[in-house]
Order: sequence, then structure tokens, then C-alpha cells
Amino acid sequence: MKRKLFKSLFPLLLLAAGAWGTVKLLELREAPRTQKIRSEKVTLVHAAEAVPKSYRILVHSNAKTQPVARLGISSEIKGRVIRISENFIEGGWIEAGDLLFMINDEDYKIKVEQARSQYAKALNELTYELTIALTTQNVNSGQRNKLKNLDIKELYRAISELNSYEPKVKNAQANLESAAVNLKQVELDLTRSSVFAPFNGYIHSVNLSEGQLIQPGQSVGTLIKDHPIILKASITLEELAWINIAENRGNSQNGSRVRITKRIGEKSHIWQGEVKRQLQEVDTLGNSVTVLVEVENTYSNLGNVLPFGLFVDLEIEGNEMSETIGIPQDSLRSNNTVWLISEEERLQIQNVEIKWKTDHEYLVARGIMPGARVITSYLPTPIPGMKLKIFDPEQASGPDPGKRAGPGKEAESLTKSGTSEKAPRQEGWKKRLEAGNENKKRKKLAREN
Repeated sequence: MKRKLFKSLFPLLLLAAGAWGTVKLLELREAPRTQKIRSEKVTLVHAAEAVPKSYRILVHSNAKTQPVARLGISSEIKGRVIRISENFIEGGWIEAGDLLFMINDEDYKIKVEQARSQYAKALNELTYELTIALTTQNVNSGQRNKLKNLDIKELYRAISELNSYEPKVKNAQANLESAAVNLKQVELDLTRSSVFAPFNGYIHSVNLSEGQLIQPGQSVGTLIKDHPIILKASITLEELAWINIAENRGNSQNGSRVRITKRIGEKSHIWQGEVKRQLQEVDTLGNSVTVLVEVENTYSNLGNVLPFGLFVDLEIEGNEMSETIGIPQDSLRSNNTVWLISEEERLQIQNVEIKWKTDHEYLVARGIMPGARVITSYLPTPIPGMKLKIFDPEQASGPDPGKRAGPGKEAESLTKSGTSEKAPRQEGWKKRLEAGNENKKRKKLAREN
């Protein structure tokens, strides 16, 4: 009886259980989600305002120090060296007018005495021949006696007053002139027995010793002038247009100042120079020239003398570039373009012409107007017209696009209302996860019953 009743009620119970399960499943089913309209993304960027100002052009180069004069020391006469200055050694410092070495002058003193005797003899012969000539022309004896007391100039004046020259007078006059020249020459050779320094400088090399017999023109050493020091700096033709040259085609002006630096050990030495001249030729490639920089004061700011043969860095102070816009070097993009923020807060890619490059900036000739906002951070995918917003560390809740998120990376996609899409998305996943866990628990309980 009970079995028959169970069999008749089982279908009804099965239908009831199915209905109950359907109702529960409908209760657990999520309500259909409404499709959200995706808001336009706004990318955070760093930007700087373009403000015109004046820039001092600085031209950088390097050069090797070299002396303005290098003199080979030699003697003009032949003789044996009897004295050498104690400073005439390698590395010795010599002042202008200091004695370098001396040659035995006894032979030249004898030659001077012989030349004086020959001159006196020629003078007497001329006086004698002139007296005879005046006698021939019926000049009175009083005037003839005066010839003995006349100096050479008055004697020549008396000769010029003759109506005609006698051949013997002419010969005597020529002999006197020859004797005078010979006397002057030997007196000059006597003075050349002592060799003096023509300028201040350093002895670079010496090849001389006492007792040595030297010949005229024989090199016995090298003297280097101590100042000014010359530096030959190579610069481009574009850089040349911005500097001043002191001696330019006969026009004298103040040359551009030059800052010369060299780090020696742990200290940096600084010297000051001036652009003096320019070599009138360009290099083989045709894009650079050589200017000559002179360093008059060879002492650095630390008191060290600028040595010869030293490679140094040069910073030439050029003219001033006024009312020019400068942008950070990181702001210049490929193909000489920059990224600007338009008035509608959108990306604008602008071509620019670069006029000059400094250590940290590019100076723009055209392409950027004063007041323009130049993007200084990086955009991985720059699309003209994309929405931008300047990062404000006091107002923004997201990371700095120039720091943690990397330059120009989207710190977070913001909606126009300023709320984040990330929080609602996470909340939806959380609800679905909780509902799934609850459904699994109910199914497990139903199987156990």
C-alpha cells in the first residue's frame, strides 16, 4: 500500500523539486548588466611654457698649447766660447737682455785697431789729394791750411765746391769710404762676440760647452718665448659667425673671451684668453676653420703656469642671442618635432627649426610661439588630437607620469568626471565570485539531502 502511494506521489515530488530548483537558480542569476559607454581617456603629461629670453652663445673646443715664438740660438761670428751663463741650461728661465754665452773677442779687438788705422790713413790721403786739387785751381794757401782741421763732413763739402774732380781725389774719397765701412763691420763683429736673449723665455735645449769652437750660424740651443701662449682651436663655420676676432683684416676690436680649463689631479685649473686671429682657410671637408687664441697671463686661478704641449678644453664666449625660446633637449622628438598642448588640451605635433644647441637646451629659430606649452615627458604612442592633462602633484591621485609610471605613461585612465573605471570593475568581479561560491554550497547540501 505504501509502495503504491509512493509511486503515485513520486512524479509530483520530482516536479516540485524541479520547480523549486528553477526558482532558486533564477534567484541566483545576476541581473543583466547595462552596457557602459566607454569614456575618452586622458593622458597625464609634464609640460613647460615657452618663454623667450636672452642666451649667451658658448662655443666649445679643445686645443694644444704652443709657444708664440721658438728661436734657434746661434752665433753670427766664428770663435771659441769662453763663458756660458749659468741659466743657459735646459729648463732655465732667461730674461730679455741676459747674456747667454761669450766668444773670445781678442781677435776682433785687433781687427778693430787695424780698421781704425786704415781709416786714418785713407783720411790723410784724401786731405792731401784735395789740397793739391785746390792748389791747381788757384785757391789761396789760407783755405788750404784749413783742410787739416776739417771734420769729414766739412771735408766732403769742400770737395763738392771744386769746379772739377781730380781722379786722385776720387780714388782717395773711395778709399776713405771703404775704410769707414770696414771699421764699422769689425766694430759690429766685436759686439757680436757676446750673445744676449732677445726676449723672456725658457731654454728648451742646449748644445754648447766652454772651449767649444763654433761657426757662424751654428745652432747651439733653443729659446721658447714664455708668453703669450697660442692655442689653435677648430670650430665650425656656424660657430664662427657668433664670435669676435680681435685682428680681423686690419680692423682691431676686442676678441671673444675664452675660458681655458684643465683638470690636473683633483683640482681644476682655469686660465683666461682671447680670440686674436683666424687662419684664412677651411679644412678638407669645408665645414670648420681654425682660430688662434692667445693667453697673455699664463698663471691659472690656482697659481700654476700653463705648460706647453698640454691639451686643454676651451669655452669661447660668443655674442648674445636675444628673445629666443629654449626647450629641454628631451623635448625634441624625431624629425625635429615637438609635442605641444593645444588650447583644447589635445596633442599637437609641431615641426621646429633649431638655431643652436646648448648643454641642456635647444634654441628654436621658428616653430614655437611664446606661451606655447611644450610637453617634456614621454608618450609611448603619440596620436595627434589625443586628450591630455598636465600633471598636478597636489590634485592628482594617480602616480606621477614622469616618475613611477615612467615618462608619459598613462598613470590611470580617467573619465571626464574624474572617477576611475578600475574600482567598479573590481567590485563586479568580487560579487560574481561570492555568488558562485554560495551556489556551490547549496548544490552540495542538496546532494547530501
